[in-house]
Amino acid sequence: MNNALQFRIACRSDACDLARLHYNSAMNQPGGFMHLLGKKFLQAYYEILLDEGSSAIVCAYRDEKKIVGFVAGSIRAESRIAALKSHRLKLLFSSFQTLISNPKLITEVRARQNAGSAEDGDGFVLTSGPQIQYWAWDADGGVGAIVLLKKWLSLMQLIGITKVKGEVDIVHPKILKMHQLLGAEVINEFRTPDGRLRNIIEYDLKCWRA
Repeated sequence: MNNALQFRIACRSDACDLARLHYNSAMNQPGGFMHLLGKKFLQAYYEILLDEGSSAIVCAYRDEKKIVGFVAGSIRAESRIAALKSHRLKLLFSSFQTLISNPKLITEVRARQNAGSAEDGDGFVLTSGPQIQYWAWDADGGVGAIVLLKKWLSLMQLIGITKVKGEVDIVHPKILKMHQLLGAEVINEFRTPDGRLRNIIEYDLKCWRA
């Protein structure tokens, strides 16, 4: 049995594990939304991203099978958003039971569908260019979360991406600090339509070293 931390690119069959890790991580972080739509929604979401082609998701695993963390991002956010829009019915069906049991979420879903972009200050997320979208780590996964993020950044650098942006909620100062220690800079701050303050961070990969 190999207990050493290993890394690989995620494949479609990992969608269930990605959904589990995303859900469990979000439960311990204030401000998240997608996990409220349930694990079935998250699995459908990651299936769409993994099929879409511009997503870059790196997994960390032990014992050959158990995924203990992942970093999800996109080479081109425009393509990711277009893919999600074209699979609205799949996402709706996967969250239908959750929406029926908690109709208030429907308003939140509509707000996100009608929102603009974080770049323009009237949205929830960045909608263009290369970006990091989610960084999740299993509470029982041991050490390695920062090494995982470095692997993802190295992959983006390897394929020729020079700058990567992301969003971090103000209520997550430790996460922001970790990004800054790894070389990210805060380039802007915006308020989401539901009132949350978020930082836009950026990695300059032209000069970045793991």
